[in-house]
Amino acid sequence: MDNKSNLVPSLTERADYYRLDEAAEMGRLLPEASAKGLEKALAVNTEDLVSRARLLGYYHNRVKGRSAGSVLAAGAKTRHILWFIKNVPDCKFAGDFIFSLPEKPFPKLFETIKGAWETESKAKDPQPQTLINFAL
Repeated sequence: MDNKSNLVPSLTERADYYRLDEAAEMGRLLPEASAKGLEKALAVNTEDLVSRARLLGYYHNRVKGRSAGSVLAAGAKTRHILWFIKNVPDCKFAGDFIFSLPEKPFPKLFETIKGAWETESKAKDPQPQTLINFAL
């Protein structure tokens, strides 16, 4: 029996194939207009892993202190982190430092991220990489 679904790589396989860490590094250099364009593109294709990783890098560089811009960046960064946790918690990129958010200025967002990892780690038969990512 020919099963075509076996030919399509899973989201985790795609995430591990792409150099998402490099995409995140490149995202640190994005101008604001490009970041807005990537956000619009994600509205059409939510599984665009490279764009999502670039945006994580973009927002990571803008989370500094408690300014209004920093708070907005932290919220946007959290939204993308939560997407990865919900959709590909077992990809290697989800354990990257870019997934960190400082607890002190953003305790609610920090707890939201931590809670999402706890939920994934307690799922039935979590993948070992999911547990490693949560620990990181």
